[in-house]
Amino acid sequence: MYSGMTPSALNWQKKIKKFVNDELIPWEVHAEKNNGELPKDIEKKHRDIAISLGLPGMGISKASGGLGLNMFEQMIIWEQLGRVTNALSWCFSEAQDWMENNFNEYQKENYLKPLLLGTKKECYAITETEAGSDVEGSIKTTAEKKGDKYVINGEKWYVTSANIADFFFLQAKIISEDNKDKQALFIVDKNSKGIELVDLSLIHISAPTRRYASSYDVFCLKKQMGGGVGGG
Repeated sequence: MYSGMTPSALNWQKKIKKFVNDELIPWEVHAEKNNGELPKDIEKKHRDIAISLGLPGMGISKASGGLGLNMFEQMIIWEQLGRVTNALSWCFSEAQDWMENNFNEYQKENYLKPLLLGTKKECYAITETEAGSDVEGSIKTTAEKKGDKYVINGEKWYVTSANIADFFFLQAKIISEDNKDKQALFIVDKNSKGIELVDLSLIHISAPTRRYASSYDVFCLKKQMGGGVGGG
């Protein structure tokens, strides 16, 4: 047993262990043999159970509709979910505390709330051909302010889950006005005009998520910038 294990953490460990053992692990072999695809009714069942457990908002405060779990309790949950082959546990959206802390009201209503309810799914468009973790010095995707919009241009690689996501969190460098050369994180709806997706080769086949390269020549409203300029 873990040093410092609390009754709450132990309870979560038992509940998630049961979910993993009873619902997820039995489908590992099927996923491996079917390019990560599960029957739609099974996908829905897994998603519904995860939502009923509150997993999309495990780190979000109760006041905002989450579980309000501390980091230790979240670690206990992910330790159990991590027992499943690769990403079969990615059956639910993941709202993060940074969203709660930085989103404006428009973003909370149109993105955070749907993530908590499981009606929308997110993905991250950060990596580029010459930019991985060094986003400050290497990001070449640009955002130019025009009125109340930004014109975003660039290309992102290895956008995991783009095939099943509804929107991107996209990092870009501002190239106009007073905020020139500062970083910003934008929320970009996947159905926006000007986005092109290219399906990359499967890196693993144990999850229905795929990795994509994506090209952008798209307008994004200023209210879809997360956390303000320089906070990306």
